[in-house]
Amino acid sequence: MFINIILGTEILAAIVGVLCFYKYRNTPLKPWIILLFLAPLAEIIGNWYSNHIIFNIYVSIHQLILLKIIFDFIIHPLRKKLILWIMGASVIVFLINCTYVSVVTDFLSLHESTDTALIIIALSLYLVDRLNSDTVLEFRENLPVIVFSGYIILNIVYLPILFTFQYLVRMKTGFDTIYPVLNSVKGGTNILTNVLFRVGLLWSHAHLKHKQA
Repeated sequence: MFINIILGTEILAAIVGVLCFYKYRNTPLKPWIILLFLAPLAEIIGNWYSNHIIFNIYVSIHQLILLKIIFDFIIHPLRKKLILWIMGASVIVFLINCTYVSVVTDFLSLHESTDTALIIIALSLYLVDRLNSDTVLEFRENLPVIVFSGYIILNIVYLPILFTFQYLVRMKTGFDTIYPVLNSVKGGTNILTNVLFRVGLLWSHAHLKHKQA
């Protein structure tokens, strides 16, 4: 039941993303529509096609697209270069993890945890870049700020959950009692993040400009 609620919020966010696409189609946020549809699609296909390859590929593609969007919004040259290094690190960790873990039958836990941390760093670089700009921060004119805030909240919550989950797997203890709690927290954060996306899409002004991001 809970998974259906999560899936429903993701699908609804994707639908609102299409309806409000005109608001951000002329900005670097344009590829975000892909991410909005990838999340529920990976969930549906992953449940139907019962192995881990769908999830592992989804995580990799999702993170690279998000990093590309962040890169396009950042203005400072050094911070843009740091995002490129982060993208390169993400690809390298993915390839390293694939050398000793099957991408088909196992989660690429090293890649997932590293990517989550890298996304937090990249989003922090964006926020620093945005706060150091001369433009006034008006949330109704800054859909990217709302979107990236949702992603940074989601990843900050998810990172300790991921580490705890990996610890439980290694120790083989407390899994039955602790994992449902972790999963509920992660799912609840996912729902709140998608609600934030919908509010941002509906509340923001039309014809957003890149320079305001």
